[in-house]
Amino acid sequence: MTARREPHTSSGLLGTPEEEAAYWQAVRRYVLPRAERRSIGRYGELLSGRYRRFEGATRRRFLRPLLVDASSITDADLDILLSVGWRPRLTAAWLIGVSRRTSHRTRIGELLLDSEVVYAGLGYCFALARFGTDEDAEILTAYVNYPSLRGPNKSGWT
Repeated sequence: MTARREPHTSSGLLGTPEEEAAYWQAVRRYVLPRAERRSIGRYGELLSGRYRRFEGATRRRFLRPLLVDASSITDADLDILLSVGWRPRLTAAWLIGVSRRTSHRTRIGELLLDSEVVYAGLGYCFALARFGTDEDAEILTAYVNYPSLRGPNKSGWT
């Protein structure tokens, strides 16, 4: 049996050993696959869009934990997940969007326009669309119209 690989992070980006431990604890809790079921992880389900085809019990097994986690995750854990890596950022953005935590609007907008990592933009766009205000529409419009954002960091889903 092989050990599960965790998402890659660059050494030194997480700060102190305590910050790194808090990061990995949040990643294991909210991002990676659950041990009790076969899965590509929450981040994989969100990225692939497979959740849209789920029905019945499969849909409930996906949505119930997502809703529970969205309502119970702390702002500190969200900030940790938004700090490094596309998988945690994608997941954090979805949790923010589901729970409509508009206090994270500025950070989400900055991350979207900075477009540092691929794939996470999908979550940022979801969160802003879910907030649904004129301010969010302006951020999304700026992203879509931003001339230097072409190629892998900008996909058709925007």
